[in-house]
Formats: sequence, structure tokens, C-alpha cells
Amino acid sequence: MTAEARHSARPDPDDLVLRYLKRPHNDLRDAIVSAYTPMVEISARRYAGIEAVEDLIQVGYLGLLNALRKFDPNSGVKFATYASYLVSGEIKHYLRDRSQTIRQPAWLQELRQRVNRERTELQAALGRTPTENEIAQKLGCAVEAVVELQASEDTLRVGSLDERIPDTDGLGESDAIEVPETTGAFRTEDRLVLEEAIGRLKELERRVVVLFHFEAMNQTEIAKSLGISGNYVSYLLRQALAKLRTMLSSEVRVSGRTGTDDNGIPVWDDALDVYTESYFRARLQEEILRASDANAGLGLVFVGLDRAIGLTRTNANVSPDFVLSDIAARVRQRVRRTDIVARYGHRGFVVILPDAGSHTQHVRNRVFEAVREGLSEIFGADGAGTCTISSAEFPSDFHSYRDFLATERSSAGVA
Repeated sequence: MTAEARHSARPDPDDLVLRYLKRPHNDLRDAIVSAYTPMVEISARRYAGIEAVEDLIQVGYLGLLNALRKFDPNSGVKFATYASYLVSGEIKHYLRDRSQTIRQPAWLQELRQRVNRERTELQAALGRTPTENEIAQKLGCAVEAVVELQASEDTLRVGSLDERIPDTDGLGESDAIEVPETTGAFRTEDRLVLEEAIGRLKELERRVVVLFHFEAMNQTEIAKSLGISGNYVSYLLRQALAKLRTMLSSEVRVSGRTGTDDNGIPVWDDALDVYTESYFRARLQEEILRASDANAGLGLVFVGLDRAIGLTRTNANVSPDFVLSDIAARVRQRVRRTDIVARYGHRGFVVILPDAGSHTQHVRNRVFEAVREGLSEIFGADGAGTCTISSAEFPSDFHSYRDFLATERSSAGVA
């Protein structure tokens, strides 16, 4: 038998899944496990070094079998895509369960509660974030104790396996242009290359970069000089420096998250620091099944920005990309690390709130205030009321992913 004949004789994995769902059989199940073993092994090896790979592969198989048991062929998602998220999710939950949280002594927990309480009261009274000195004076303790407490929080914090380090409004170390140390000025060739790269930027980006890096102006001064907001200056700097790094480097910039899943489907939107809509849809199916098994709640909050984006047509200083970037950052700041913020359509976002249940409305209100505040800062009075915020809860508003799709179709988009 030729290699081509052997290849054509191999059973199609999707066909195996459909046959198994119609009539479950151990032989079919074993064939499916065999067909998807490479996918399970790839997922497990991503976390090699945290636990033994062999153990993670076994956990991955549990996720694969769980996917086979719960997969809905009418959902519009391929089994391979659906299974990859359940396999990865099973491994991550296993690792979270295995991790040991560092326990804090009772006196430290009590001091932290007092500091947090005083910080909140002082912030309300002062209208700004209080300093360590002000907190220490209110508590009647040494300022060193407050500083050490903050340091202990950083040390004792247990991060999520999925956590991405958030960007700041200013420029962090990752935003700097990496230039080799030299004992003198740029070589002529390097200066010409840099000038040529800067010349390829958009006019406003080029002006901001020149003012910040070559004329030593800070972001506030640049904003006043150009008549734009400080947030927009920060955004332009980030965008411009990202473009310059790409132009000046021969290496492809590696995203802080996996660019695609095992099936080549994009997972992370680097420009906005949120998940893609395709990831949201696959992840939602997983979270619905998890919530159903655990008899827990699940919330969704939708943010629509159609009207806000429309205002950019008459405002030359504000681009649609900036509006989306600014609002995405504000939404991320108002939700938990365990919540999933993703694109929803071309002009909106959606947040999955695992285990939220009745708290969904509270989160919705918090997000609404953040978005309105952001749009008011960007557009002034015209920005108020240019967003739409809606929410949905499982199981009260939808009982399955198919229900969610039906609701989506009937309302032409939930948000």
C-alpha cells in the first residue's frame, strides 16, 4: 500500500466524533483519544517543569474525554477547537489545585485590613490616593511599616496561570526602544536607519516621539503643546514605539500570550490587550458547562461603542483605535483577574464573569461608570451616553450555548 493510500485510509477525527456521539462505543472512543493525543501532549508540554509532563498528559486526557461527553455538534464550533480549550482548562485547574497558597500570619492580615480601611477613608476625604506617610500618620505607626506591608503584598501575591502583566499609562521598561550601549553618539548608519524608521510613522506619532525622546518633554507638556489628552499621548507613544521595534528589529515580537491555539485560531488581540471574539465563544461554551456541572452562576457584560466610534469622524485628534484601546484598559481595571475580557464585534467588548451570578449587575454598573468616565474624558460632554451596556446571566437568561446563540440572533447582538 502506498503512503497516499495509507493516508486516505486513516479515519477522519471529526467523522469519528460524530459517529461516537450518535452511538457511543469504547472502540470509537479509543480511536478518538489516539487521534487527538498529539493535541493533548502539546497542551501538557506548555506547562512542563511545573509538574511532571506524564501527569499533565493524563489530566489532559480527562479534559479530552470531558469534551467528548459534552460536545454539541450543532454549536458551530469544530470539536478540535472545543476540545483544545477543555484540555488546557483541565490542566490549568489541576495546577491551581496543586499549588499551595502562602498563608499570612494573623497580625499581618489585621494590619492589612486597617491600612486598606484607612486608605479608602483618606482617598474619599482627599480626593486622591493617599501617600504612605499620610496613612502611617492616621494609623499612628511608622511609615516603614506601611512600606513593608506593601512589599509583603507583592511577595505573597499568587498570580493566575493566565495572568498577563498589565500595561500602565506611562512608559514601562517594555516600552523603551532597545538601543545598544555605545561610548559615543550613534554611528551615522544607525542614525540614518532610525531617522528613516521615524519618518515612516504617522505624522502625529512622529511628533510625539520626537518631542518625548529628543526634546525631553513629558507627556503632560506634549498634551498641552498638541492640544490632545495625556491618555492619547500615552497611547500614541506605545503605538509608535511598537512600530519602531518592529522596523528596527529582525526578530518577530513575541506576544505575552499565545498568539493562536492548537488549531491556529487567534486567541489574543495584542493591540487592545484582550482576548479575541473567537476565543470568547469557545471559552463561553467551556464556562457554561463548568457552571452547569457545579450548579454555579455565570455572568456576561457587553459594552457597545458604535455611537462613540462614530464621533471620531468629526474629531481629527481621536482615532477609533484609541477609543477602543482606552475603553479596553478601563474595563480590565474594573473586573477581576479571573474574568475574561474579549472583543465582541468590531466596536465592542464582552466580559465573562465566572461564578458571578447575582453579582453580574454590580459589575455591569461598575463597568458602565468606567466607560462613561472614559468617553467623557475623550469627547467631553458629547461622549456621555454614547455607549450601550447590557448583561446576561446563566442560567436565568440562557440555559446553554445554543440558547445564547439564539438570543444573539433574535436581538441582532446582545449588546
